[in-house]
Amino acid sequence: MRKRIYQIIELSKDNDRLSLFYDWFILFTIVLSIFPLTVKSPGTVGIWIDSITAVIFIIDYILRLLTADYKLGKKNWSFLIYPFMPMALIDLAAILPSIFGMTNGFRLLKIFRLPRTFRVFRVFKLLRYSRSFARISIVFRKQKEALTAVCILVISYVLVIYIL
Repeated sequence: MRKRIYQIIELSKDNDRLSLFYDWFILFTIVLSIFPLTVKSPGTVGIWIDSITAVIFIIDYILRLLTADYKLGKKNWSFLIYPFMPMALIDLAAILPSIFGMTNGFRLLKIFRLPRTFRVFRVFKLLRYSRSFARISIVFRKQKEALTAVCILVISYVLVIYIL
């Protein structure tokens, strides 16, 4: 059962309709969750959209955490490692402001709710569903040293030009 859930929530294969539906559903949810951020005062509809999308993102995060051993392949250690992976941190940063916004009892924790801009992290959730970004990240990992050297040269060049 958990393995099938993992197959569904990960990027879809060409012949898995349920996984493809899940991918499109999450993409739609991400785009929908950004709409309340585009207005100064979201109103009742915006609050409902934010609450519903936050619940969907929380369920997605929990499902990914529960199937972390299939993703990482490190048995029980996977459940401890997964929350600190970059995409998991982005997921968490995207849902934390909404979690604290839903509960009025955590007055001290409203600091995390402070900027609505933390909700902008939802845009970064789109990276998980981009095949192009996956390819670019593979290139970055393989050519890390060369790209680091180029970045250092560019920064040095910019600093020299700025000084002159």
